[in-house]
Amino acid sequence: MDPYLGQAFDTLLHTSAQDLAERATHRAGGAAQALDALTQDPDGPLARRAEFTAAVFREQLLDSPAGACFVLQALAGRDLPGDPGGPAEAVLGRLARAAFADVVGRAASQELSRRLAFA
Repeated sequence: MDPYLGQAFDTLLHTSAQDLAERATHRAGGAAQALDALTQDPDGPLARRAEFTAAVFREQLLDSPAGACFVLQALAGRDLPGDPGGPAEAVLGRLARAAFADVVGRAASQELSRRLAFA
C-alpha cells in the first residue's frame, strides 16, 4: 500500500475508533461499561459495532468494491474473522476467484446457448 493511502487508512481508523468509543460510552453509561460491551457483545445494543461500521463505510464512501479493496489492502496481514482461512489477501483472492468463476460460467453458458440457437 502506498504510504499516503496507509496514512489515510490510519486516520480513518483512529477517528472511527474514537467515535465508536464515545458512542459506546454514552450508551453504556461509562467507559468501563462500554469496554465490557465492546469486549463481551461488540454488536449488541450498547456497542453496536456492526451498525457503526456500516455507517462509516457509507459516510466514507467505502461501501463499494474499491472501498472494500482499500480496507482489505490496508489490513492485508491480518486474519479475517468468520472465514476459514488466514490473511485478507488469501480471502480476497478466494472471493475474486469465486466471483470470476461464477461470471465466466454464466458467460460460457450464454455462449453455448447462442451456438445451439444458431446451429
